[in-house]
Amino acid sequence: MNRILSLLIASVMMVGCHTSGTDNKGTAQALVASPADNARALVTVRTYNHYNQKIGEGLGFYVARNRVITNLDLVQGSYKVKISPMGIDDFSDVDGYTAYSYASNLIAMQPFVRCKAPLDLSKSVAPSDTLLSLFWKDRQLFTRKMAVAKPVPNDSVGRLLIGANAKLGDAAFSSAHGLCGIVQSVQAGDSACWALLPASQIALLMTKQNELKPIFDLATKTNKTYPSYTTVKGVRIVTNKGTITIALSNDVPEYRDNFIRLVSDGFYDSLLVHRVIKNCLIQTGGADTKYAQRDDVVGWQGPGYTLPVIVKPNLFHQRGAVAAAKLPSDRNPRNRCDGSQFYMVSGRVYSDAELDDLEKSKKIKYSSTQRQAYTTVGGAPHLDGDYTVFAHVTSGIELVEQLSRVETYGVDRPVNDIRIKRAELIKY
Repeated sequence: MNRILSLLIASVMMVGCHTSGTDNKGTAQALVASPADNARALVTVRTYNHYNQKIGEGLGFYVARNRVITNLDLVQGSYKVKISPMGIDDFSDVDGYTAYSYASNLIAMQPFVRCKAPLDLSKSVAPSDTLLSLFWKDRQLFTRKMAVAKPVPNDSVGRLLIGANAKLGDAAFSSAHGLCGIVQSVQAGDSACWALLPASQIALLMTKQNELKPIFDLATKTNKTYPSYTTVKGVRIVTNKGTITIALSNDVPEYRDNFIRLVSDGFYDSLLVHRVIKNCLIQTGGADTKYAQRDDVVGWQGPGYTLPVIVKPNLFHQRGAVAAAKLPSDRNPRNRCDGSQFYMVSGRVYSDAELDDLEKSKKIKYSSTQRQAYTTVGGAPHLDGDYTVFAHVTSGIELVEQLSRVETYGVDRPVNDIRIKRAELIKY
């Protein structure tokens, strides 16, 4: 953190507020801290998926020598987190988290690098009608003004709506530079708005520290109640080319329940079918496809976690099978399936001789049921034993076959976008 000192300037520009050391009525105040001191505790937070690709960025700050606070929704779903002193590019690892709260949308993380000048929670102050945040520009430190409006309606933790001149994870200070809270995004009616979570909630989280746990452990945690699989008849996947309906298998409950959670959360809405293997399969579920531009390399981002490969003899790659995607072994040493990406099989009809050859090369044995399916309705028998089949298409297989024949470019990406409008649960 000492490297940041070389960037501090002798004076700080106050943007759109009174001179430091006075409140909005001009009353003299004793400074709680200086902007330069506070800046030493501020960090940029970057998150990464299990392919070590950057998936998000926000802000945070030290509140103890070995604790960084940021918004939970920035971190949850990532595989790894790195931080850097705000204003420079010197990222180091976060070792894990020690506490989190869904109600306040906060997480306390333990970084590898310690801070000599964390923000002092014991000197935090209640928000006034004007707040300040700090930012760097051209190696100079400035303050940004934020206007405080009314409390967030029906909020259990006392958030306050603030003006739009903010960034997620910003530390908000009083005019005397005491910590007032952290900037978050909240839903107010149909709109997303900026809000301030008071520092008292951060102090409360710091009293609830637990043993260190890895960041990826958060990916599957939730305070949401999801539908029981006993109430789910299937899943309807509505695309810009038509609709496909699938039924989930109870033989792989981990995958069944995971898919129900993702659909309930709207995870698949607006994603692309980003990969097509001609006359074999179509693949979707990459979170990085939602806003992908043409020629973007996509299909690397999932929900931030992986699942173990589970092979069931009665679940195989016949026509209409739905299975979890994964990276090849040279890039996937733990042989895990992606938590959200899946493919649907169109395939083709195979002869008994072809199946005999596959048995020899793959060192497996196809059952009579599998042989019957592959020599009549068809499928992709060369994938058996390597991937988890967890569902099957109940309607729309003709659309799957049609999409498996579209023109592609690059890494098997369709020339014309095939987009999932929405995925929805079909209830009994």
